[in-house]
Amino acid sequence: EADLGGFDIEQEWVEEIEREECFAVDTSLGLAPEMPTRKYEVWLVDASSQWSVLDKYELGEFEHGTALKVLYLTDVVEDSDEIPERNLVIAVGTSLIDHDGEDLASKGRILLFQVKKLKKRALRGRDPPIEMLLTSEKDMALGPVTSLSSLKSEDVYRIVVGAGAEVTVEQWGSGKLTQVGFYHAHMQVQEIVLFKTFFLLSDAYDSLHFLVWRESDKSLTLLAKDYEPTQMFASGLISRGGAMSFVC
Repeated sequence: EADLGGFDIEQEWVEEIEREECFAVDTSLGLAPEMPTRKYEVWLVDASSQWSVLDKYELGEFEHGTALKVLYLTDVVEDSDEIPERNLVIAVGTSLIDHDGEDLASKGRILLFQVKKLKKRALRGRDPPIEMLLTSEKDMALGPVTSLSSLKSEDVYRIVVGAGAEVTVEQWGSGKLTQVGFYHAHMQVQEIVLFKTFFLLSDAYDSLHFLVWRESDKSLTLLAKDYEPTQMFASGLISRGGAMSFVC
């Protein structure tokens, strides 16, 4: 009920005034410009044609692209004697930053694209001759996807994902990604460098981790690490004969 300046509310001519009626907004007056929003895209460009955009894919609201890798994936069919097929894909890792900011933990996604040529009869005028098709996507509740790498073991290609403080090995099969191995780091995976089946992991606040992938039990095993808590943003491997050195 509104404040009627001392009038007796029990009088007949006094009416209850709803708050919505007191503060009615005339949308035709004092219009403000719309709040701008940002949306990011994945572009497929042609470097030989002045970097013209051939195809693009729009990411979701509050979604940022944080990793990209062109790699091979083996389509593994369980309990089958057929030779598995190998496909070349574009893997994109994203991070989802909710509009609530730091109140909620950040999450991410893995997007897999295939590039296919269009048939001549399907072309329309100046349409590009190739297109980028989204073949699969997977939500990562572990954190934002900051690193993508390709792992080859016994002629099977898999994708290695760094998401939050987790390293996961994902296997492609039946049109989806399935986690077959993992390793839990301490803080935040910045980068993963592979040499055969050896992993050099950069942790944002816990230096380097040296891992190995064992195909027999599909596990990631820690071989060595730097126990000095050091911020690490990038790393690399140098192989000289029988010796191997780390660069960070």
